[in-house]
Amino acid sequence: LQKYVGEIDLGNKTHEPPTVKYIYDEIMFHGPNYQGIIDVTDFNENGMKATVKHAGGKASLLDTLGQLIGVYLRVAVKENNVCFPVSVGKITFYQDFHDQDGLFEFTLVVTELNQDFIEGDMILKRNGKVWCIAENWLNHRFEMDDALWNIVNVPLGNKLAKELEGTPAMYFDLAYPKTGSWPFIEKRYLNQEEKLHH
Repeated sequence: LQKYVGEIDLGNKTHEPPTVKYIYDEIMFHGPNYQGIIDVTDFNENGMKATVKHAGGKASLLDTLGQLIGVYLRVAVKENNVCFPVSVGKITFYQDFHDQDGLFEFTLVVTELNQDFIEGDMILKRNGKVWCIAENWLNHRFEMDDALWNIVNVPLGNKLAKELEGTPAMYFDLAYPKTGSWPFIEKRYLNQEEKLHH
């Protein structure tokens, strides 16, 4: 706790903080009851700061932590910048867990960023006092370009396959060799029998 009580050094500023509209229109797929990000105030080489709230959905405040580490990766790096949670080392509450009213100051401290994972500690403060710390929050990075993200986020109207000119056929060239991306594709295009066959 002690290292996160005072001001946290996140290094130099690297990007303009994304707007909430951009986050929920372009990066995240969450509905209104899980849109807990109020604004992003700092975006630096070792993390970011934001203001968040409980948005109404069950566990939405903690879900917002996961959203923000995803936002960081999407903005900070250009390739394979979509991630999903794998594990968290420990979550410690320093105030009443059930009292989630008001605005919270969020800080992400990125502790590791490599080809496959992003890991960090996340701190929530309310009125300057630590409310909760999530340590060693680990997200797996996926091989994903804009085309694949578009069909994950908004399947209707987006496609991966290319039309074969002059025919009604479509062609997909298996462009994603890392197996981690395939569940996203299978879920959107294959029925149960086809999944078993594949």
